[in-house]
Amino acid sequence: MSRWPILRTPERAAPGIWALFGATIITIIAPVLLGAGIFLFAGFVFGHETEAGFGSFLFMIGFFLAFSFYLSWAGLIIAVPLAILAFRYGTAGWSVALVAGIAVGTLMFAVFGLAWFVTIPAGIIFALTFWLALRWLAPTSFGVSK
Repeated sequence: MSRWPILRTPERAAPGIWALFGATIITIIAPVLLGAGIFLFAGFVFGHETEAGFGSFLFMIGFFLAFSFYLSWAGLIIAVPLAILAFRYGTAGWSVALVAGIAVGTLMFAVFGLAWFVTIPAGIIFALTFWLALRWLAPTSFGVSK
């Protein structure tokens, strides 16, 4: 098994409930903290510029991440059962997480009517954050000894 499996993981090596819960909390909180940091950095460095530029882009990305918890829970309600199924069948690699993130982002676009260019990249970011958190909290589920 690879240390960072692209597709295959050990079959029926699902992480425990606490690892799933921890990865869910990390997936909700980490982007908020990162976004708050980017938001504050952009505000202090670039000020409140009204023109479209790099500062405005950073400000927008930080704002989006800082308030992402308002909808990330809805995506995780769908993503966590998908992750459990992927682990059950031994296909919980990062490429599967990437595809699941695209699928959940597309579903969020369809259900909530948000812009696809926001929901699909957000689905990818949150799916890979969840995968990395699970990889960190339950490495044996990925075929790696602690």
